[in-house]
Amino acid sequence: MATVRVKADLGELNKLMKQIAPRLKIKVGIIDNPDVAEYAAYNEFGWVQKVTGAQAAYLSGALGHDVKTRGMKNAPIKPGYTLMSPPRPFLRATARDCADKWHETIKRGVQKLGVTKLPQVAEMIGRQAQVDVQETIKNNGTSKERFPDRSPLTLELYKRSEALTASGRKRKMAAGAGATRKKALLNSGVMHKTIGYRIEQG
Repeated sequence: MATVRVKADLGELNKLMKQIAPRLKIKVGIIDNPDVAEYAAYNEFGWVQKVTGAQAAYLSGALGHDVKTRGMKNAPIKPGYTLMSPPRPFLRATARDCADKWHETIKRGVQKLGVTKLPQVAEMIGRQAQVDVQETIKNNGTSKERFPDRSPLTLELYKRSEALTASGRKRKMAAGAGATRKKALLNSGVMHKTIGYRIEQG
């Protein structure tokens, strides 16, 4: 599970909440989907790897160079090349940029509804944090931090892989389709849709 925990410092309200309300944790991120969580972690923290021979052949083929017939000498990607995807910390950046807003919303909610309604306030914050993270993904960054766009290589690989149907026929690419977007975090929309929240006691 990839999550960001939201904590609020409410000063004197904390003492009162400990007495009459349960301690709540709001977890925001990829909930109960390990496959998407793994992909999300690669986006959040980035990755670096050396290209193997098999990977070089596959990636070069995806770029239109069949190494079986044309050899590796002029292949666009060769074994030993280093591929790197920079960090795009959509969870951490959202938490940093929105923490003050979330804290103020918790404070106002408790003051308006009362401490006994803290679970309802937590639901409000969880939903708001979910939307804020989804906006970061959609915009490839926050209002304070923009993430790197896709590299030309990634754009070309996406375009070529999505230009054909499963049967090998050409597919018309719609303007603004995920594979043509320079913004890096939104392609199929799966990660965006998988962002959720969970309220836990303890």
